[in-house]
Amino acid sequence: LNALKNLFEKIEKQKSELSKLESKENEYKERESQLRNYEICVMNFKYILDNKKENEKMIKQCEENLKNKRDNFNRIKIQLKQSENKFNEIKEEYESRDALIKKSEELKKIIRIKELDKAINKLDEQIKKEEEFLKDTNIEIENMHKQIKTIAELVKTKKKEVPDLKELAEIRQWFTEKNHLLKMIKTLENEVQKFKREYDSFIDKKFVLLNQEIVSKMFNEIPRNLQIDKIIRILMDKKDDIEMEIELTDNKISHLQIQNKLSEYVSELEQGKPCPLCGSIVHPNILNIENVENQLKIDNEQKQNLKKAFKSISDIVNQLNIISAQINDKENMIQEKNAELANYNKNLQKHIRGFQWQKYQPDDEMAVSNVFNKAEKLKIEIEDMENKKESLEESFNRKKHDKEEYQEKLEKTKQEHTTKKAQRDILFSQITILSYRDFGEMSNEWLHKEITVFLQQYNEIENDYKNAEDELTQLKEQKNRLNGEILSDEKNLLQLHNNQENIDMELNERIKEKNYDNIDTVEKILGWNLNIDKERKEITCFWQNLNEVKVQLEQFERERVGRIYDADFHQQLILDIENMNRTREEKNQQLGNVKGNIERMRQDLQNKFSLEKDKESLENRASDIDTLKKLFRESGFVNYVSSIYLKNLCNSANHRFHKLTRQNLSLELNENNEFQIKDFLNDGRIRNVKTLSGGQTFQAAFSLALALADNIQKLANTNQNFFFLDEGFGTLDNESLQIVLDTLKSLYKENRIVGIISHVDEFQQEIPVYLKVKNDPKKGSIIEKNWE
Repeated sequence: LNALKNLFEKIEKQKSELSKLESKENEYKERESQLRNYEICVMNFKYILDNKKENEKMIKQCEENLKNKRDNFNRIKIQLKQSENKFNEIKEEYESRDALIKKSEELKKIIRIKELDKAINKLDEQIKKEEEFLKDTNIEIENMHKQIKTIAELVKTKKKEVPDLKELAEIRQWFTEKNHLLKMIKTLENEVQKFKREYDSFIDKKFVLLNQEIVSKMFNEIPRNLQIDKIIRILMDKKDDIEMEIELTDNKISHLQIQNKLSEYVSELEQGKPCPLCGSIVHPNILNIENVENQLKIDNEQKQNLKKAFKSISDIVNQLNIISAQINDKENMIQEKNAELANYNKNLQKHIRGFQWQKYQPDDEMAVSNVFNKAEKLKIEIEDMENKKESLEESFNRKKHDKEEYQEKLEKTKQEHTTKKAQRDILFSQITILSYRDFGEMSNEWLHKEITVFLQQYNEIENDYKNAEDELTQLKEQKNRLNGEILSDEKNLLQLHNNQENIDMELNERIKEKNYDNIDTVEKILGWNLNIDKERKEITCFWQNLNEVKVQLEQFERERVGRIYDADFHQQLILDIENMNRTREEKNQQLGNVKGNIERMRQDLQNKFSLEKDKESLENRASDIDTLKKLFRESGFVNYVSSIYLKNLCNSANHRFHKLTRQNLSLELNENNEFQIKDFLNDGRIRNVKTLSGGQTFQAAFSLALALADNIQKLANTNQNFFFLDEGFGTLDNESLQIVLDTLKSLYKENRIVGIISHVDEFQQEIPVYLKVKNDPKKGSIIEKNWE
């Protein structure tokens, strides 16, 4: 029935579909014609029209640019004229600017002269004070010399009164050894008494344990003076007996518990009825339940008493074992200490027989102590006098040294006074433009302000001149650049106009060739903006659908011939089927929802993992791009590579520099690739390389040069260990020069050869092999070898 119904429905549907398609037939014929026209215009005119529009746009843009550049050119010509006039005015001031510098320099000299006058007056006062101090120092030195001589004579007298200290020391040592022996004997006697008391206390503990009630009841036959090991063996035997009694009692209790269980069946026994256990109907000797329970109670109490006795004996045995070990230990200690005591008594007698000093008695230690104390007192007096004499001598030497220092300081002060006076005279003679009389009374603050004004005027003139010159140069460059651009744009505009004429000619020829009225008709057709593939596909699909509907309708009509369809019966059947299908669909829908939720959650989880992986990849890529961006911005990559090489060079140089400075300094690089110093003597603080001394600066430069030479050797794969140092030593003081020499000597251990070019004569004393070059007016340069 469904097939028959479907057939009738298909026939009606196909008729309806055929009617719709036939109503659109004229429309699709018109669309087919439009598509052909549109394809012709696209193939022949579209690209030409696009070129025309693009060329017109370029012409318009070029004309606007040309107009703007011509306006800028005229404006820059006016600015250039104004800038030339301004530059000529500033140029005159610029050429006479050196007078301002010379005035500022003379003002600085005036300030320096004032400072020198002040310093000279101060030095005059200092010279006077130092001369008076030297006079007082000479008097103190003479007095100290007399006190030293007096003390030396007293020391000599006291030393004659001192007894033989060596003999006294030997006697004192004898008494010290004797007292030590007596002390050890006393200590050992006390220890023996202590151990005996402890031994007695352990014996008392043994009797306390044996006097316990449980032991007294069970072991009246044990003698109290029996050895503790035998007592323990007796107790252990008794313990084993109790353990056997406990086991026998357990067996009795088990038997009684079984009888007690049987008592449950006794109450159910009746004469003539079978026993539930053996089946007998005769019960001559029935179990007495009361006797069993009483006996079970007695046996349990006996078991508990036996366990208590077992535990008590176990505890007593454990304590006796401990006491036995302690008694044995104390007996051994008493024997050892008695042996030591006998040995010390023997050594004491031997020591007393060795007393050999007849002036003193072996029992009179006090007499020896008195003599020794007297000798110590004399010794202390002598030491005090010698210390005082030594202190005076040190003060005497310090005073002499102070005198020499102040004498030297006085000479330096006088020399400084002469030097400053000479400097003042030279500076005064160099003042030619200004007058010292006019400015000598002015304050330094006012003079510094005037210097600042002169220098500011000088800088302003220079800046104005440079700015005017830069502005003039920039305007000339702009004028020349705009002139070249205008000529280029005029040439391009002419070329664009020629292109436009050629495009118009080609377009007119194509219109005539394709039989179109004019360009407007072509543009109107192109304005349809048809999707050629889509339009052709829809038209083809329409004709195919029309043909298929006609064919299927003819086929369905042939199948319907001679067949009848009952709609009511079929409708009822459909309702029943739909109810069952609806129930099945509801169940399937529920199942589908659950499966869909599971699949969606699984897909979401996979998407999460994928997105997190993509996010991590993108973040890494962004970080890499940001790093590359920083590297290639301006000279970032060059700075990056330079930083790496400079850091490696700094690390290589630091091994030597840190060692040369005795681990006090090290080189570092800051973020601007500039060298700086870490000072370990100043809590590792960072400071500028300019704060290094001359010797330290040489060590730093020298370490860097050697590190650079090592890197070049590695890159060039050579083993050349020879290089020259040219000058740079004449400006160093003596301490810095010594540091340089020590640094150069350290290279001998590394098998390096250093050639030094210098005018410093001190190098000749430290360098074993050298060439000396002299300039002779007649012969020219003469080379002398020190090994010939």
